[in-house]
Amino acid sequence: MPIHTYLIGMIVRSSISITDTQLYCVLGIQKLNSEHVDLFSSIVQEVQKMVSLMLREVGRPLDEFPLTNIKDMCFRVARGFPSLFFVASKRTFTPQFPPRRRNAFSRWESRSSLDSVRTLEEETCEIVTLAPRFNQMWPVAMILKREYETRRKKALTR
Repeated sequence: MPIHTYLIGMIVRSSISITDTQLYCVLGIQKLNSEHVDLFSSIVQEVQKMVSLMLREVGRPLDEFPLTNIKDMCFRVARGFPSLFFVASKRTFTPQFPPRRRNAFSRWESRSSLDSVRTLEEETCEIVTLAPRFNQMWPVAMILKREYETRRKKALTR
């Protein structure tokens, strides 16, 4: 399965920028809510920690990093804030089990634990998965690019 990084590459290599106000709107949070402001600050702090490590270990321009690594970093930050970056998706199904043998059932019956045996044919299973809300976590990539470029410029001017 190919790993798609086209959007990450476009963000990293272009002069596209986005303001905090625009990011608030994209994420569905409000600047007037102090909890939302704290949440956004936490996201930026997580990105800044990653940027510090990247600059300390490598220090080269962001567009020279492997795009898959940048994508992984974006997802790592996003996993810390699942309610903002992921959507729950439920799927219900009835499992198909082979027919039950009479002998196996009578063995349960003889142990007088019949009350704990449920018929599997009547049960349904529910699977909840988290699906990414944003293609390649582009909002995090935008923050990463901004923070990386800002800190790298400061480091180069010293």
